[in-house]
Amino acid sequence: MRRLLAVILAAVIAAAVLAGCSDKQAAEAQGSAAETAAEVKAAEAGTSAQAETAAAEESDKVSILEKDADGNYIRPADYGVVNKLGEYKGLEVALGDATVTDEEVQTEIDTVLTSNAQTASVDRAAKLGDVCSIDYVGKKDGVAFEGGTGSTDLELGSHTFIDGFEDGLVGVKKGDVVTLNLTFPEDYQAEELAGQATTFEVTVNDVKEKTSPKLTDEWVKTYTEGKTETVEEFKKGVRQDLEKYRQMDVESTAKNELVSQILASSDIKVSDAAIEYEYQSMMKTYSDYAAAMGMTTDDYFNAYGVDPSAMKIQLSYYAEESAKQRLMEDEIFRREKMELTDADRETLASLYDYDVATMKQIYGEEDFDTYAKSYKIIQFIFDNAKIKPAGKAE
Repeated sequence: MRRLLAVILAAVIAAAVLAGCSDKQAAEAQGSAAETAAEVKAAEAGTSAQAETAAAEESDKVSILEKDADGNYIRPADYGVVNKLGEYKGLEVALGDATVTDEEVQTEIDTVLTSNAQTASVDRAAKLGDVCSIDYVGKKDGVAFEGGTGSTDLELGSHTFIDGFEDGLVGVKKGDVVTLNLTFPEDYQAEELAGQATTFEVTVNDVKEKTSPKLTDEWVKTYTEGKTETVEEFKKGVRQDLEKYRQMDVESTAKNELVSQILASSDIKVSDAAIEYEYQSMMKTYSDYAAAMGMTTDDYFNAYGVDPSAMKIQLSYYAEESAKQRLMEDEIFRREKMELTDADRETLASLYDYDVATMKQIYGEEDFDTYAKSYKIIQFIFDNAKIKPAGKAE
C-alpha cells in the first residue's frame, strides 16, 4: 500500500494540483479518464509518435532557465528574498479524525480480492460483471472516426466506455456481431464527437466470467508470498496499513494548513526564474505521466476532464506559491540551524517501506534530498504547533 511521496510531503502544494481543481472537474475526471474507445486505444498504444512529437515541442519552448548536459532545467541560484517570515512556532491547527472502521477494513479486503479475480470463458450470454473480449469499429455518418477502432477486454458495468456501450453487450454470446447506436455526451472533450450520433460494430470474441478468490489462509499465504499465514493476521495487517495512511493523510492536511498560515503572515518575493523552474518541474511530472500512457500532455489533461490552457494557468499560480514555500523553508532551516542527516533520509524512506538507496534511484539524489529536507522542516513546524481535535482550532 505504498503511496506517492507527495502524500506525506504536505508542503509541496503542486502535488495535488488536479485534486485542487473544481468539484465539477473532479467529478468529470473520475468518470471520463477512459470513457470511450478512443481513450482505451490511447491507453494501450504505448509511447506514440504523437507523444514524442509533443514532448519535443515542449522541450523546444523558449525558457529563461539554463539546462544541464542532459537537457534538464537547472535550478536558479536566485529564488527571491524573504522580507518577513511569519511566526512558525506555536501555531494552532485542528487534526482530523484518523479512525478506521471495520467497514473500511472489509472494503479494502474486498477491493484486494476483486483485483485478484480470475476469468474463465463461459458458454452463455454475457451479463453485468462479465468480461467480453471484443473488436470494435466506431463510425459517424458511416465513416470510421479516429480512435474509434480497436480491441479490448471490457468488463460490463465498469463504465469504461460511453453510456450504452456496455449495456448493449449484455446478452451477447461468443461469435456475435452487434451494432450499437450511441450518442456521445454533449460535454465530451473531443468537440467533433460531442453530442454526435455514432454506431459501433462490435465483434464478440469471447465471454469470460470473473471469480474473486475466497479469503482463506491458503490464499493469504499465496498472496503475501508466505509473509502472512492466516486470515486474521491479514485483516490485522490491512487495518494497520489503513491506520498508518489515514494518520498520514490527516497530518498532511494539518501541515498544509500550517504552511498556509505561515505564508499568509510572511512577505516573500520570488524571482521570475524561480516561478519558471517550479512550473517546468510540475509540467515535467505530467508530461512523464502522459508519455508513459502514449499521450501528449494536453491529451492527458483532456482525459481527466481538465482544459489544458486553464490547467497551465493554474500551474503557474501553484508554481509561484511553491517557490515562496521553498524560500520559507530555507529561511526556517537557516534560523533553526538545521542540517540534513542520513537519519532524516532514512525517516522519509521508511515511511514508504523503501530504503534510502531505492528512493534515490526512484527520485534522483538531489530531488530526494529536497523532499527529505522539506519533510524535516514541515515536521518541525507540526511538532511545534498546538494540535487540537477537529473543529476546536481557534
